[in-house]
Amino acid sequence: MLICPKCKSEYQEGYKSCNDCKCNLIEIPEAIPEKTARNKHLRLMIPFIIGIILILCSPFLSYKLTTQYFIPGGTGIYNNDHFIWMLHAYQYSFLLVGGLLCFITILQHKKEN
Repeated sequence: MLICPKCKSEYQEGYKSCNDCKCNLIEIPEAIPEKTARNKHLRLMIPFIIGIILILCSPFLSYKLTTQYFIPGGTGIYNNDHFIWMLHAYQYSFLLVGGLLCFITILQHKKEN
């Protein structure tokens, strides 16, 4: 496809100059398929990596979040049973979100290929 460098009008093959600007037309380079395929893979890899990090770091993250609410000697009441319950609730939440991110990314990859 040919295009005018000044007014950006598009022309089909056979034209030499722009009807409005009277300047020579240039050819638009075609998109490189390797770059578009690479961008698709990168777009799919980011949520997958975030999902894996959530799965692997779920014990650490859940412990950190749980200790924010259950600090011995703080304003809240420290109860070991509640601490364990909340620790597991946070960990399962992180595992679920990480697993869903990975699963959706895998489905999207299969759909595009």
